Amino acid sequence: MEIIKIESTDSTSSHLAGIAEGCAHGTAVMARVQTAGRGQRGNSWEAEPGMNITLSLLLRPEGLEPARQFIISQAVSLAIVEMLDNFIGADAVSIKWPNDIYVNDSKIAGILIENVISGSAISRSIVGVGLNVNQTEFLSDAPNPVSLKQLLPKLWCRIFWARWIRPSRPSVKPERYPENISPECGVATVIIIAIMIIRVDCI
Repeated sequence: MEIIKIESTDSTSSHLAGIAEGCAHGTAVMARVQTAGRGQRGNSWEAEPGMNITLSLLLRPEGLEPARQFIISQAVSLAIVEMLDNFIGADAVSIKWPNDIYVNDSKIAGILIENVISGSAISRSIVGVGLNVNQTEFLSDAPNPVSLKQLLPKLWCRIFWARWIRPSRPSVKPERYPENISPECGVATVIIIAIMIIRVDCI
């Protein structure tokens, strides 16, 4: 698994598609700024610079027929839900098939999967994921967006520290908890990517 971090791009999926020929299964591109993120049916994805996870993942499913491509969507969606369950709880997180992740009635993440077919099989899939992490103001007309910070405004940083950082660094105590958790710290990102790869490899 390789994560390529870039400062800015119009779309992480477009960027990854441009370099996909030389990239291995499990390569991801993550951008701090995404200026023209894409959603389903030509919709755009709003992401305040540096506030959210905007990434695309290259998958090379072996021998998967195009008629079974929905399995990729299932694997990806369930991976994101599995990660979010650690923060929010399983009862609150749900999937609006095929590409939206909701917490109760609010959308927290979106998925766009673009497949390339060679012969009778899918040769590669580029999975675009947008996950709202720290953003608290949404200007687009997207219905009911929400972020982790909005859901857990005072507990968010402490929960993140307790669950993901402190176990590996037990002697380290922060002087103060930061206002935001930078998506570039990569913990939640790595978890999402790893679970997606594992689920697709098990297809």
